[in-house]
Amino acid sequence: MKPYLLTALLVAPGCQAFEARCPDSESAPSGGWQQWQGALPAADGLTPLVRASRIELYGGHPAAGGTPLADDFAEAIGVAPLQWSLPGQARQTPLYLVCSYHASAIRLIRELPAGLRHCQASNAFEDAHLQLDCQ
Repeated sequence: MKPYLLTALLVAPGCQAFEARCPDSESAPSGGWQQWQGALPAADGLTPLVRASRIELYGGHPAAGGTPLADDFAEAIGVAPLQWSLPGQARQTPLYLVCSYHASAIRLIRELPAGLRHCQASNAFEDAHLQLDCQ
């Protein structure tokens, strides 16, 4: 191995990656997902192409009083995809990914690994999934 490549590998900080796709249905969670009963969403009269409708991040477990985290562009209109900057070193509370579903009060949640710095949610309805990618 070239000495400069070995040095770069030893000096480069570790970068933890995490990827999760909301399950297609809220009825049968598996693979680290748990059900949580949220409020029933307002009826919008739309016929969804997919069941999953929204991704949110929470500081703390939602059932234990965790709070939703505003994305980096919460005040902007028409900005997509959703992005969150996460000060990993200063965070004491675990983060949770919450997937919501059309016309259902049931949410699927899963804890995110510690040390994440940035997350982005893609709402790729043409591929029939919602996905969260984090570094």
